[in-house]
Amino acid sequence: MLRVNGVENVKDIMYGPLCFKRGDDFLAFYATPVWSKEEFDKLCPFPENTNYFFTDKGKQKDYECSAWKETEAEYWRKRWGWTVLKTLEPSNLEIEGVDIENPNTWANVEPILRSELAEHEFNRVMAMVDEANALDQRKLDANAATFMERQTAKNSLPENSSSSASAETSE
Repeated sequence: MLRVNGVENVKDIMYGPLCFKRGDDFLAFYATPVWSKEEFDKLCPFPENTNYFFTDKGKQKDYECSAWKETEAEYWRKRWGWTVLKTLEPSNLEIEGVDIENPNTWANVEPILRSELAEHEFNRVMAMVDEANALDQRKLDANAATFMERQTAKNSLPENSSSSASAETSE
């Protein structure tokens, strides 16, 4: 467990719904951050490069070999597919041919979503996945502003925090 200034780290952040109308119904997408890739790493470890070439310095791994490049690219496609699946897990997705327990299906997530959604819908869903898993300056600024408002309301600002916080957020 992590606590900062008495506040427990809560991991139930939810984004959405992102809704697309289908007849009388809606496709509603929800997203939550992926807090750890540990589960992915257990199911799908980074591949070992078994391609070598020989030089006057001896046997060297060949990272330019097309077989290695394809193996590595497939790993990153699986990692992204798994991240999309885990991020959109609150949406209760059912994607034919994709199984969260089977790493060999994860690379299919993006192509299937791309084929089933309109281009702008697909782009919005992928943007929501990115947003859920990103920590950008906008979020940091909003969090700092909310924190300062609450502290001011409590009249319990830490020493020198008001001048340093306002200097950081005014840039």
